[in-house]
Amino acid sequence: MKAVVVEQIGGFRLADIPCPEPGPGEVLIKTAVTGMCRTDLKIIEVGHRDLVLPRVPGEEVVGTVCAVGPDVAPQYMGQRVYVYPGTSCGHCKACLQGAGNLCSGMQIMGFHRDGGFADYVAAPVASIMAIPESCSFEQAVTAEPLSCCLNALELSELQAGERIGIWGGGPAGAFLARAAQAMGAEPIVIEPHEARHCYHES
Repeated sequence: MKAVVVEQIGGFRLADIPCPEPGPGEVLIKTAVTGMCRTDLKIIEVGHRDLVLPRVPGEEVVGTVCAVGPDVAPQYMGQRVYVYPGTSCGHCKACLQGAGNLCSGMQIMGFHRDGGFADYVAAPVASIMAIPESCSFEQAVTAEPLSCCLNALELSELQAGERIGIWGGGPAGAFLARAAQAMGAEPIVIEPHEARHCYHES
């Protein structure tokens, strides 16, 4: 299969590599869309403390289940899915308190295991979420960054009619601004780079 492979920090190449086989508790996904996260660029440009090379990056993945591991129910076959990129250990203090996102042993797709810049990617069945038919792959791939922005607005307790300042008009700034508008608030986006102004213009 074709894949983007980072073999050394500072570059990447398009390569032919073996297609992964789903192991126990895993499914194989035919990749439809993989989002480009700033973290992917960081991996390529400067590396990361958890990165083991060579590695296929890509942590924001949607696609269709095309094979299942030996112990996985066949009902997942053909499902359109979003892949949650992190796999928590399930038994550390954070996990036992319901905060698996703070797991000290978290394994991240694109860091610890190969990610979605490839024709196919293997992922734990526990990490996949079904995508409604009414939602396109292009919409679904934004689920993780959008959820982070919605969580920030929820924590801010933003109310309709309030004004909110957003520093940075990139993709996250655009999500924040549009979500704030949908809540009836007035976002003010502060972004010095003119090329990014289009992200938050109506």
